[in-house]
Amino acid sequence: MYINTVRFAAWLEFALLFGCAQSKPQAVIHPVRTIAPAAQAEQNSSLPTFPIGTMRNVRENESVKVYGMNRYVDPSDRRVLHERHAIYRVEQQPRWVTQSDRNENGILLGPILGLRNPQYAPEPLPGEAARDIVRTKQGLQDANLDIHTIQQNQEKLATTVQSLAEQTLDAQRKLANVPAGGVVIRKGE
Repeated sequence: MYINTVRFAAWLEFALLFGCAQSKPQAVIHPVRTIAPAAQAEQNSSLPTFPIGTMRNVRENESVKVYGMNRYVDPSDRRVLHERHAIYRVEQQPRWVTQSDRNENGILLGPILGLRNPQYAPEPLPGEAARDIVRTKQGLQDANLDIHTIQQNQEKLATTVQSLAEQTLDAQRKLANVPAGGVVIRKGE
């Protein structure tokens, strides 16, 4: 009885191993390379950090990995065979930078944007206010000269339009005096 049990167990193991050993088409995935943004490559180096307020200090780009696929049968439809191709997978989504480069406990501060309280503005340098006033006066004088030039051009245009209107009326009067039969030529005109 013991020998029969051992034979049965041996045949069972043989059948299980033979059944598992049959080759089935499988997809083989070969990682080709990782496309990492330049920001991450530079962040890993020992170079100094980027200036505050640059995009690299505010947001990280995504990381994409490329996988090469061999020929395989589609698991959802056995009638479809996929030929060798590449698959791109996003490994890391873009995200906001909330910690310093070296995970220090420093506070990340960006540039000061928006409205500022005027009482905190630095005092102007000596002569800076006078220089600004002179620039403003010069700008106003230039603007006044431009406005004067535009006004003169408008006056010239108005006189030209008026003389053209008078010439048009004179031509219409002359055409009204022409007889219906043809052109009359008068001496002295």
